[in-house]
Formats: sequence, C-alpha cells, structure tokens
Amino acid sequence: MAPNIGGVGCNFVKGFASGPSESIKTFRRPGINGNGAKKQAQESGQFNFTGLLFDSDFNVESWQTDIEALRSTIIDIEDDFGITHSDCLVADVSPLAKVAVVESGVLKIRGEITVSGFIVL
Repeated sequence: MAPNIGGVGCNFVKGFASGPSESIKTFRRPGINGNGAKKQAQESGQFNFTGLLFDSDFNVESWQTDIEALRSTIIDIEDDFGITHSDCLVADVSPLAKVAVVESGVLKIRGEITVSGFIVL
C-alpha cells in the first residue's frame, strides 16, 4: 500500500512513533537517607509524522482539508517503509507549507503538513 495518513494518500510520509514508556520520579525528603524514587504509571507513546504531496494547487488544498479533518480521531499511519502505526490519536495538525516546484517542465505545488499526537494504549 502507498504511504498515507489516516487513509489520505501522500507521496512521502516520514516521522517517528514511540511506544509507551514508564518514568521514575526521584525525590528528596527527610528520612533514613533522604532520597527516594517512585515508579510512575505507564505514559502513552507519541508520534510526529510529516506528509508530502506533489500535485496541483487545488489538489494540495483539498488534501490539506482531508488531513485537517482527522484532528481528534484515532487513525492508522503508513510510512515510506510500509510500516503501519496503529491507534494514533491526532492532537495537532500543522499549517500547510506550500512551495512551487517545476517537475518535467510542469509547475506543481509541494505541500507539506505535520500531524502529531499520542498512541492510544
């Protein structure tokens, strides 16, 4: 399957997703030695992926609208390597960055948008 963000096709999808992690909180209090540590609950993982699309201006604008509609939904993301990242809750979608590109003598637009959020446990 082609790279996509929540089923919205892209030419390229690059980024990362980290799994859940545990953290340890250290503290100093009066006591036998004054030091302590407490294991915190598991925190959800995070992700940050950037999608790129080379197409006409109209198609890039509609692509942006489709990706922005994914905000606050749980999606699957497939990156350039064919790895599917499941259960991604989209918390933020960056503004669209557009750059004019000449490809084989034809003027096209390169659209770039970043989605980030949390992996649902």
